[in-house]
Amino acid sequence: MPKFIDLTGKKFGRLTVVCLSERSKHGINYWECHCSCGNTKISKLGDLRSGRINSCGCLRKEITKQLNKSHGKSKTAEYRTWKNMIGRCTNPSRPDFKYYGERGIEVYVGWVESFSAFYEHIGQKPTPKHSIDRIDNNLGYIPGNVRWATQTEQTNNCRSNHYVTYCGETKTLAQWAKYLGVTMHMIRNRIKRGWSIEKALTEPFQYHYIRSVTFEGKTQSVTQWADDYGIKRGTLSARLNKGWSMEKALNKQLNID
Repeated sequence: MPKFIDLTGKKFGRLTVVCLSERSKHGINYWECHCSCGNTKISKLGDLRSGRINSCGCLRKEITKQLNKSHGKSKTAEYRTWKNMIGRCTNPSRPDFKYYGERGIEVYVGWVESFSAFYEHIGQKPTPKHSIDRIDNNLGYIPGNVRWATQTEQTNNCRSNHYVTYCGETKTLAQWAKYLGVTMHMIRNRIKRGWSIEKALTEPFQYHYIRSVTFEGKTQSVTQWADDYGIKRGTLSARLNKGWSMEKALNKQLNID
């Protein structure tokens, strides 16, 4: 039997757990919760902890009312961004809810209640290539933690990035690799082998110079192969130096591997 977890007094969104309401014959605990609006809601443990239930239903009604409110910007990119931001944090039926609402990512209540307040804070989307980004991915969509950012900026800010500080300067591995003119894979491998950050970033990178390659019965220089497939010579050489087969190195460019 699973260990009993007492939720009394804990808060989940707008709900505060008051007491254990009942325990089903299958061992599922149902808790009585008081909503901040004054209503009572009975919820099971799993729904509370996953974020699927965070109010008595009043939050969804408020969101729906706000989404249906006319303010002259319902067809803009900023409005679609705002609507999707709220949806992925509050709607359990969305496939991306597990990455946001289920993780505890919330939207500042003032923005949930007002698109105009959200728009006033973040402003107009600079270009079609920009999308909303949380500066600190462990925090929600709150004032001071959102911005418009390009895909590159967001990639450098994702949770899986490895930040490295050297000589007082902090960059992601991708940024250091671009700065040094090498692949991120090369730096990461050095760190995995136990190299110090200083050695991993400053030790000269050795390349095995591949002059020619035989592929499908034809032998020619790497430069010629690169020209034939529209690849930069350096890109093709880097792939071959990583141990890729010629077929994989070329097919990667064509997106058919």
